[in-house]
Order: sequence, then structure tokens, then C-alpha cells
Amino acid sequence: MFENNPNPMWIYDLENYRILLANKAASYQYGYTFLEFKKLTLYDLRPSSEHHKLNESLSNEVRRFGDSGEWLHKSKKGEFFYVNIFSHKTVYEGMKCRLVTSINVNKKVMAEIERENFQKSLDKAALVSITGVDGKLQEVNDLFCEISGYDRSELVGKPIQMLESGYHDEAFWHELWKKIRKGELWRGDVQNKSKSGEVFWVDMIISPIRNHSGEVYKFMSVNYDITERKKLEINQENLLNDFADYAFQTSHKLRGPLTSMLGLISIFKKYEDPAYLIEKMKETSETMDRVIREMNESLSRNAFTLMSEKREMININKSKKL
Repeated sequence: MFENNPNPMWIYDLENYRILLANKAASYQYGYTFLEFKKLTLYDLRPSSEHHKLNESLSNEVRRFGDSGEWLHKSKKGEFFYVNIFSHKTVYEGMKCRLVTSINVNKKVMAEIERENFQKSLDKAALVSITGVDGKLQEVNDLFCEISGYDRSELVGKPIQMLESGYHDEAFWHELWKKIRKGELWRGDVQNKSKSGEVFWVDMIISPIRNHSGEVYKFMSVNYDITERKKLEINQENLLNDFADYAFQTSHKLRGPLTSMLGLISIFKKYEDPAYLIEKMKETSETMDRVIREMNESLSRNAFTLMSEKREMININKSKKL
């Protein structure tokens, strides 16, 4: 049962921690022959970074049966992998020993490490939340709290609707909930409101989460802050509207009085009452002046704000560099 056990096993001496016997699975996992194993101690199966941890474990090991948890081990080739160690006291050739079973859990541990690293990266880049089918928040990450302005205790257990800004109508929310409750992914731009009352925009991705029965029982929402991008889009739209207004005034309002002015000039010498013509030219000039001012206002009402913001950002960046 020891020699042909599918799990790597060995027996070590409790006095000097020398390995006395190893089975075939241990030889296969670690790359040592049976004779090479007998020249090793427990320390040889671990990288030097684990030796302090091993010292503490050996000094505290008093249980007859024990689960020592996950350890980083190394093979004869120097390859590292994680194992779960189970052991119990035994006697071998008259010596007090311990029988060890080493279960390779490298894939599981590496998957957990990758998931944790991914979670840390995601937490730094996005607002992440878990919401139940009842619409109440169950979990939020630090960035979610930072952007929304709420503490975690103020959010968990509360309805997600507390963040609504009123920008989106009922039809918008109805379609969103209808889709995700059917188990479908939803993505879109959403305007929310922080605790202080300031609005912020997020690129929201909602993924339904199913239980073992295949039923949707909660939702994971990943939100990227796009407030600055949204401001730019709104400003660009306003500028386009201003340019359209400017073009309309140029092609319609300005050309009318300009045509009148040219006509008056052409008949100025022929008309018997030049005072009348001069008065008309004055009225036309005043109309042109008013139209030109309106045109300038249509360009400056948003462009001036954008230029001011850009100038302010440039000054901020200069200050940071200094």
C-alpha cells in the first residue's frame, strides 16, 4: 500500500529529519531515485525561503495526525510546485518517524494566485460590485467607495438605485433589468450620482452569475470611470451645435443685410435722396454688426469654457512636473 500508492509518500526520522524511505509516486514527482531520497532531509525538498517556516512547523508538530497545509516544494531539477502535506506518527525499523503524504496542488494554487492578481489589478482600474436579484448591494471594492463617496457600510445592504442621478428614464432601467435577469450580459454608459451630489459617468458591464441549478441569483458589475471622456463628448456635441448655428447665421442672417448693403451702394449715386440711403445703410450696418456679435457668441459660449479648462489642465501638469 505504501510502495504503489498513487500519492507521493515518504517516511522521515523525527531526530534528524532524514528521509528513510520513499515510494514510487514520490520518486516520480520529485525526480529522485530511491537511493537519492535516502540521502536527503526535509530541507532538501524545499527552497531556502521555506526553511524558516519548516523550522517553526517541526518545532510545533506534536499531533499524531496532521494537515500541515500548502507548501512550496522543489524537484531535483529545481522546479518549484505547491503541495498539501498530510502526516502522522509511525515507527519504522524501531525509530520514531513520521509518514508524509504530499498531494500536488500546484494547478489549484497557481489558479488562485492568478485570480488574486487579476482581482488586485481589476480593483485598481474599475469599480466592482456584487448585487443580488433584489437589487441590493452585497459587495463593493475600494474604488467603488472612493468614486461614489460612500463608506462600504453605507452601501452594502442598500439598493443600487441610491446611486441613480435621474438622468436615465424608467424605460432605460426596465430594459437593463429585464436583460440581466434573463441571464444576458449588459453594457452601456450610465450616469450616477455620488454622496456629495456630483454626477459621474461609468462604462458599466453587468454579468449575471448563476447557481448550481443554472438560475441567476446575483450580478457582478464592473464599471470604468469615464467621466472625463463623457465631458469631452458633451463638449464636442455642444461645439458641433455651435458650429451648425454659426453656419446657419453665416448663410442666412448675414447674407441678407450684406446683399442689401451692396444694393444700396449700387444705387447710391442715382438716388435723389442720399440721406434716405445713408439711413438705410446705417440700419443695415447695425443689423450686420448684431448678427456678427451673435455669431461670435455662438462660438465662444462653449469654446471659451473648453479653452479655459485646457489652460487649467496645462498649468496643473506644469505644477506636477515642478
